[in-house]
Amino acid sequence: MDATKLNEMAKSHFRDGQYAQAAEKYQAAIAADGRKSALYFSNLAAAYLKLQNFESAQTAAHDALLIDCHSVKARYRRAMARRGLGLLAHSIVDLSSAVITDPLSREVRSAFLETMRMYETPGKHTLGVNELRTIDFPPAHGSVLAAPVTKDLPPPVFSTETREAPSVQSPVFCNGCHMQTLDPEQALYCTKCGTSPYCNAACQRADWPSHKVRCSVLARYKVVMNLADKLGQPDPYFRPLLEMYALRAIGSHVGCGPPCRLVLVVHLGMVPVSGESAHTQRLSVEQISVIPTTILRKQMEQSYDLLLGLGAVTYPGTHMVGLSFCPTMDVDLGPKEPPESFGTTSTIKISPEEVKRRQIPGSSIKLKSRSFGMTREFELDLHILYRAIEDELEMDAGNYYGLRV
Repeated sequence: MDATKLNEMAKSHFRDGQYAQAAEKYQAAIAADGRKSALYFSNLAAAYLKLQNFESAQTAAHDALLIDCHSVKARYRRAMARRGLGLLAHSIVDLSSAVITDPLSREVRSAFLETMRMYETPGKHTLGVNELRTIDFPPAHGSVLAAPVTKDLPPPVFSTETREAPSVQSPVFCNGCHMQTLDPEQALYCTKCGTSPYCNAACQRADWPSHKVRCSVLARYKVVMNLADKLGQPDPYFRPLLEMYALRAIGSHVGCGPPCRLVLVVHLGMVPVSGESAHTQRLSVEQISVIPTTILRKQMEQSYDLLLGLGAVTYPGTHMVGLSFCPTMDVDLGPKEPPESFGTTSTIKISPEEVKRRQIPGSSIKLKSRSFGMTREFELDLHILYRAIEDELEMDAGNYYGLRV
């Protein structure tokens, strides 16, 4: 039977409260369609939710997202399935993504606020930034699923073997004693990764048992961390783009935002360019997630609270959203979670005037491009915005971001 007819029969069963029969017809529609339609998988997840079969609902919603990662209904249903399984932090990640994608959905916003209230209980499970990347997969905004770059793309690429160590911000703290404030020019740095500062050789030896776990990873991702340092600063191009995610996060499009502190996590990675040497790669914005700080590990939540507190004093009356740039981890570090300081952190401040300006229907963002030397206009659509970020990196003709050899 035709998949469309099977889907209509399933919807009729669903309306009549016959959820088991609806699930059977949705499964038949999926088979008849060749597992190509995200809609059928999403509808199947809805039927399983009614049957309180949360494990199957999570699987069906996940399959829908693998086909269409922008589907708000599929992500909402996966969130509800995860909540039914007791995975509240996982559910909040999905609901946060759905709220950012469709801030006008009352159903999603209501579920987000309710799940946040449920989460604030003793013994809650917190997440590391690398766990977040897995839980959010497939991300609604990012290039994790993007195809490899073809050799026809203009060649602003770089070699991971010829980059210098990243610049170090001042002041820095000794990673051995964690007490001494150091002058960046006088500090001693690990000769392998060039990123871990020490006040003397004794502190370096004392820190080596813990530092060696991530040293090789840091060395491999010096280029990404160097870029993350630069992007973490007030940048006239990237800041306005990332500000749009922050505006969506605080609910500027609906008049009120979620009552929680938020952090925008940007995972950066390197993608091989086909047709070139094995060491030639480009940078990609693999994933962008906006999540409440309360579901992050305590150490990171406290660091964000400090940043946001300083921002509130410096810029009273503004909205503050935490910003974290993290190199993508594709190597196994064993059972030990990488340090939460892996990457760079800062904040984005949003003035009330900016919120009002973005509430105007049909508003867009106009930016002076470093790559093309002209003003470009972007729609307020998040998957277009992250593509704009990647586009700017790929076409960085002046090598402002230091991605060329």
